[in-house]
Amino acid sequence: MKKGKIMSMIVPIIFVIIPQIIVIIASSFMKNDQSIILNIGGSIGIICGLLALILIYQNKINVTGHIISILIVILISLIITCLSFFALSFIGIIFGAIISTVVSNMFLLFKCDPKSLRESVILMLINPINYALLDGIACILACLLYTSPSPRDGATSR
Repeated sequence: MKKGKIMSMIVPIIFVIIPQIIVIIASSFMKNDQSIILNIGGSIGIICGLLALILIYQNKINVTGHIISILIVILISLIITCLSFFALSFIGIIFGAIISTVVSNMFLLFKCDPKSLRESVILMLINPINYALLDGIACILACLLYTSPSPRDGATSR
């Protein structure tokens, strides 16, 4: 196996698979509905990361040239998501996360100039922002479900 291919296969492991394993390990310490949703989200992320590894292995794409683009994508997304926190609402945060995901995917595809649909799919699969968005939305939904008033609380309208 060539050195370039090994380096390309390291990218999804570092940016996708390892962070999702950390999410699953962290969620195992939670004893509520959040842990189940985060486990499912983390598992999907790991499957997508493994799929990216298979596609990279089969297609002989050297992803290492895209590492700087991926780091710029993370920076852009962090800035947009942090700005969305000023909205101080779940809707604002989700909206900011969605915008950052769209911008990061567009930037990654534009900057890396994929030559085929398969290469575009690989770039989308190694974009960590996609999994961060899914985990974030799952976490917010779990929080909303977990903290919403129930009839047993006596907080219903009369």
